Amino acid sequence: MRCLLALVFALALVGQAPSASHAQWVSGEIAYRVTVVPDGSPGARIGLRIGDVLAEPGPLPARLREAPTEGVEIPLFRLEEGQYRRTKIRVTFRAVEEKRLGLTGDLGFLVTAVEPGSLGARAELRPGDFIPKINDTFVHSVEDLKLVDQAYDQGTEVLIHFTRWLPETNSFQNAVSRRKFQK
Repeated sequence: MRCLLALVFALALVGQAPSASHAQWVSGEIAYRVTVVPDGSPGARIGLRIGDVLAEPGPLPARLREAPTEGVEIPLFRLEEGQYRRTKIRVTFRAVEEKRLGLTGDLGFLVTAVEPGSLGARAELRPGDFIPKINDTFVHSVEDLKLVDQAYDQGTEVLIHFTRWLPETNSFQNAVSRRKFQK
């Protein structure tokens, strides 16, 4: 219950607008990566899986609370054949059910593209990587990505925490890119 309340609070912090990146070193969007899908939860019933990444998380709690009887579509990125593909999934709630997905996960930034030669490429990031934290700051908005630019400008070390899908082991791995970018 505490994790779910933290999720609702974190999602409320994100705001209402879609959150595509304006950082020069990486492209993507703020999203919510699913880490646990309890059996019998609304999320499990609609087929959400560990590793799914819910797009546009800011307006999600309000959209779920206001869901009409025919349900609401949720934009998400789903891992298929080693790549994240954007799609939609529809959730419909039972009459007595609380209008929430009942999931646990992390808010962060889903990388959708990395420019060759950019700071993201130099940090060895790839499309599909999920960045929940930079240094000691949890990534809740695209503004938090500026920590990498600041480290570059100041010549200081930056720690980019990320989760990557490894097809050879059929699992997700948490990693840290520790970089001191030289101009």
